[in-house]
Amino acid sequence: MQAIQTDLPDEIFLSLKETPEGLSREIRMAAAAKLYELSRF
Repeated sequence: MQAIQTDLPDEIFLSLKETPEGLSREIRMAAAAKLYELSRF
């Protein structure tokens, strides 16, 4: 499996009131939903 890595400032987690793991899960779900919407998933 391939992985994508990105650097985010710590402030993003505080402003979104999310943990790194929670935000990662949220981003994966949003990406999957968008790919499904585009009929690519």
